[in-house]
Amino acid sequence: MLSRFMHRRSQLTSVLACAVIIVGFSMLAQSAVPGNVTYPLKVTIERLGDVVIISEDGQLQWDIIKAERRIQEAEQLAIEQEL
Repeated sequence: MLSRFMHRRSQLTSVLACAVIIVGFSMLAQSAVPGNVTYPLKVTIERLGDVVIISEDGQLQWDIIKAERRIQEAEQLAIEQEL
């Protein structure tokens, strides 16, 4: 009985550790610009948003947010003279 409890506890700890790592990288990726290591993660997260949002109005708002992000990225790259 104790062994089963310890196994479950180990599984839960592993799942929580993975969740913390994923959330941490996701938060880090939000400020990424093209060329950064975490930029592909940022784009992947945005694509998940495309799938999750089902209403037409929600999709339109999400598209506006993504367009604003691309503009901010271009501005940042221009400031850094990498555009």
